[in-house]
Amino acid sequence: MNRRNMLKIKHLLLYIPLTAIVTGCGTTAPTRFYTLSNTYQATSAKSSYSNIELRPVKVPERLKRPQIVLNSATGPQLILLENERWGATFDDELHDAIYNELNHLVSPTHKSYQVNVTLQQLQVIKGQSVQASFSWKVQSLPTIPNNGEASSGLCQFDAQQGIGNSVDAAVQGMQMVVTQLSGKIAQSINRLDTGVAECSATRNDSSNNSFAHDKHISLH
Repeated sequence: MNRRNMLKIKHLLLYIPLTAIVTGCGTTAPTRFYTLSNTYQATSAKSSYSNIELRPVKVPERLKRPQIVLNSATGPQLILLENERWGATFDDELHDAIYNELNHLVSPTHKSYQVNVTLQQLQVIKGQSVQASFSWKVQSLPTIPNNGEASSGLCQFDAQQGIGNSVDAAVQGMQMVVTQLSGKIAQSINRLDTGVAECSATRNDSSNNSFAHDKHISLH
């Protein structure tokens, strides 16, 4: 085989994988991005209330990623969706959604509050439900250093929200759980503002297969 034919074969071999790569890119599904914040938060005016310090929300390590993570209905497997993602990492999305909700729900006050939230468990199964367990602690910060006015309460919230068989439905279910959680945290802040440092113990059941349960754990 002469040198010219060898060069032709070499060029052809280089061309084939390049063609495969280009073809593969052309068939890649587009990435869709989601937010945990409700639509009204983006369209309504932001509250002037700014005395809430929401600390970074603690979540399980497996959820600290931008990809949406679902649970399998048939076993312990996790389903990582590469083409359906949050606008930020899930923990940041959760933090921003809760903070925005609290800005609309907490009554205006001259006191300042620090809120610590932990997501203890989250299970999302398409066509079934979103199940989540949260704990949070609200602490009033002294307006004058060392004036002894700080107080806190530790609360627990468990929620289950029925969802449809799609990623959009799963996201909407998670948004509803965040709204329920934020309402409970806002109640804690409003009650603490009146000197009541405990959580109300309630459970709500509805026909759309959702319930919420929150309880007081301890006081400091």
